[in-house]
Amino acid sequence: MQSYIRYLTYRFNYFIVFHIILGFIFVKYSFISTAWAWFLILYGIFNITKNRNKNNEASIFSSYIVGLEIILRMTGANVFWEYGKYAVILFLILGILVESAKSLKISFLMIIYIMFFIPSISLVPYYSFNHWRQLISFNLSGPFCLFISVLYFRNRIINKNDIIKIFRAMALPIITMSVIILIRLPSPEDIVFTSEANTHMSGGYGPNQVSSMFGVLITLIGISRINNYKLFKSEILDYLILGMCSVQAFLTFARGGVITSFLAIAIGWFVSLKQKTKTKTIKNFRMIILVGLIIILWNISTEITSGLMEERYRSTFVINELGQIGGSSRIDIMLTDIDIFFDNYVIGVGPGMAKHLRDQYFYGKAVAAHSEVTRILAEHGIIGLLGLFALGVFIFKEYFRRRDQNQVIYVCFVVIAVLTMLHSAMRLAMPGFIFGLSFIYISKPIFNNVNNGHLYRE
Repeated sequence: MQSYIRYLTYRFNYFIVFHIILGFIFVKYSFISTAWAWFLILYGIFNITKNRNKNNEASIFSSYIVGLEIILRMTGANVFWEYGKYAVILFLILGILVESAKSLKISFLMIIYIMFFIPSISLVPYYSFNHWRQLISFNLSGPFCLFISVLYFRNRIINKNDIIKIFRAMALPIITMSVIILIRLPSPEDIVFTSEANTHMSGGYGPNQVSSMFGVLITLIGISRINNYKLFKSEILDYLILGMCSVQAFLTFARGGVITSFLAIAIGWFVSLKQKTKTKTIKNFRMIILVGLIIILWNISTEITSGLMEERYRSTFVINELGQIGGSSRIDIMLTDIDIFFDNYVIGVGPGMAKHLRDQYFYGKAVAAHSEVTRILAEHGIIGLLGLFALGVFIFKEYFRRRDQNQVIYVCFVVIAVLTMLHSAMRLAMPGFIFGLSFIYISKPIFNNVNNGHLYRE
């Protein structure tokens, strides 16, 4: 077993301390975050190839990259913008190739989903190869990352210890992100809370994406409470990290990541109530503690912001005199996308081409999509809509194939992925990877020919 995997299992607290220190280093020396990013690519390729993915290296390195991606953007690391998605795609494809999986099963519905994005590529103007490539990469690398993640994880049987390692690998960089934000906080008198998202509380980077990543860590802790996993070696540490991340997520004033994570945990808990286990009473008690802690932290955060945070969240469900609801700028962008769709309903306007059309149609300026669904409608037309329909049918069918903890993980991750795509498109590798990760099966190895948990269900 590789040393880093041993540390994820037996000496995880050392890894936590190391990633706290990384936060201080990355803030002061951005070139080290660049070096760290490229080192991980080389180290990941080496370990996946050398060990033929026997220890789930592809999953672990991909999970770590998902958590790291936003840090690289926050610290100005010298990597290309889609580094996270391409790194995840690279590791997972390499993992598939070196395993020589004999029964890798590709869903016809997922093939429809990814293939139906291809026709509209013909509409992208070719001014130069680099410009053409960037438009396609920025808009289609997310769906492709999702497709490869599903291809890798679907029907993969993995044991409980390995899924905990994957969770921990994703959690570590998010802890680093939390440290970076704390270091970058201005003095209390310089922090001003308004009705808008707060970049001061998100390390100077996009509050929506920061909130989304905090939401992922909150959800991982919630799943651990529901399924009785020890994510951070002790329940006290679980709750401490949950508290820190929850307050930081609240104070970004970016609602998407927070609401998404709480919905995912609530639905996962509801699904778990159907399970007939001896520990159901203990599990429910833990969830009551978690809910109680979140309520306390909510009230503390509301006090810190003099009630503005509560007003911010309440506005999400309020319709004003103009008929707009909270977060109306996103709604305006989505409505503009629908207008573009009706005028170009066959195959849309092409990947990335809706950005400048939003200026001409209604929104008043060129702006990137905030919702993956309406982006697909505008840029891929009815063909893209059929791809989304295939994805929806696929989600529905796969839910009924799962039971117990597998069903809990499935609904939590699908909710996180889908809702993130609805409010933040696929700017990060996270929703695509998380969506794919939902399709694993947690099981104890019970066959003699099990190779470290690498089996595939037919």
